[in-house]
Amino acid sequence: MEVETEEIYRDEEFNLKRASGFSQEVIEFLDTTTWGTEDTLYEHKKTDERISDLTDPIPVLASVEDRLLALVVMDRRRVRSGNFSCISYFFRYLASNASFRERAIVGKAGQKTMDIVRESEQDKAIYFASIEGKNRRSYNFVKGVGYEQIGQVHTVGFSRFFPRKSRFMRPVLTERDRERVLHILQEHYSSHSLVHFSNLFKNGGCYVLEKEGVIKAIVQAYPALWVIKQMKGKMGKILMKYVPHIPILNKMFNPRKFEFLAFEGLYFRDTTDDLVRLMESVLAEYGLKSAMFWLDDRDTMYATLTHSGKLGLLHRFVKDSSAYILASFRNLTQEEEKEITNAPVYMSGFDCI
Repeated sequence: MEVETEEIYRDEEFNLKRASGFSQEVIEFLDTTTWGTEDTLYEHKKTDERISDLTDPIPVLASVEDRLLALVVMDRRRVRSGNFSCISYFFRYLASNASFRERAIVGKAGQKTMDIVRESEQDKAIYFASIEGKNRRSYNFVKGVGYEQIGQVHTVGFSRFFPRKSRFMRPVLTERDRERVLHILQEHYSSHSLVHFSNLFKNGGCYVLEKEGVIKAIVQAYPALWVIKQMKGKMGKILMKYVPHIPILNKMFNPRKFEFLAFEGLYFRDTTDDLVRLMESVLAEYGLKSAMFWLDDRDTMYATLTHSGKLGLLHRFVKDSSAYILASFRNLTQEEEKEITNAPVYMSGFDCI
């Protein structure tokens, strides 16, 4: 399918074009973009799969003459915070191959894109982004264009060298089961902000632990692949150099080909043991050793799981990683803004890979 573009802005430095889809050039651009900070650098792979699962993407290309300089992709979806819901725009990608001298142009292009999208929305809306905790340049840029921090999410690692399946685990496949699971999760996350289940049930990745007809735990999984280019500190250099050659350990974490599951929609009814058992069982189902998920530090599940001592070795590697959630509001009342700001943020695992 041919991708059409429409020019939405031009000045003497750059031009912006909104695309109707994702060309092969753009997919390769995203697939080879290096993310992270100066300490830790990595690439997100399987980009073609990711963009096909976006809810309502808005790709905007920033170019200097005919050269693609940067790409902004927002995913439009409805989110809920308590009893309030509205349209939101999540900044899924802000990718650039700009030189040092061109960074200022990328900043201007990013800000102009934000302004254009914001002005086109007449209803109540939330615009938000996830910025890695150590990426101060991006954080300061987004803050500088009027966004405010509304939360901080932490990376939680989960791993098993020899994961085992539970006979109580099963996939959620029927419409009746989907409605049942969705009802449980909506109730469980009713006090969170930016809640959306747009990615739930995709590719048959939702599983429950069920005993005697009662759902004890829920998790949604997405297979992910990253290539780690650089890790911080002396220990990072050691891991990069030696782990790929250590049997068993390189199945849990191989920087050259880090395969893992991204989790979201986590729920347990009675005890964390049920959720831990389900997560281990899902790892066994996919033939993987590692998983990651992202939780607001105000979410009670964060403290419960991180203090459980049952997360496995991977968590020691990633426990210091976090991201700030920055948001801007349009046409919301002060009460609605306060409700969103004061609640723990729901972070989709899909949005992080």
